[in-house]
Amino acid sequence: MRSVGVSEKVIENGKQIETEEIDRVRKKLQNHDNMISLLMDTQAQLKQTLQIFNTSDDIQSKLLSQFDDKIYQLKQELNDTRVNDTVRQVKEKCNACWVVLGDVNERVEKMQKYLDEQTEKKKSGGLLQKAASYIKAS
Repeated sequence: MRSVGVSEKVIENGKQIETEEIDRVRKKLQNHDNMISLLMDTQAQLKQTLQIFNTSDDIQSKLLSQFDDKIYQLKQELNDTRVNDTVRQVKEKCNACWVVLGDVNERVEKMQKYLDEQTEKKKSGGLLQKAASYIKAS
């Protein structure tokens, strides 16, 4: 009798640990999904910023295509992730999101700084071409 009770407790504890691990991984996956949403919001803001700066179509295409590719890759990774993934793997994916977000913010800041400098100099001729050259160089 006693060994049956102990076995049942071991099974119960195992199920509880499994449930807790699944919940923990699901929470991490939800955080990853939230990061993708944040990246998509950032993408929309980047599109608006690029339209405001009126940069060339080639540069817009290149930046947005790279960003779209990264979002697609992250979505694929999220879809391929199974509940039994380790927490470490999920953290690595979230860190990759922060790196992409940091790169996008850095590019936008550089673009804004450059355009502010050009505005101060009050140069009207060829500003868009110079901005495009600056962005390509960065």
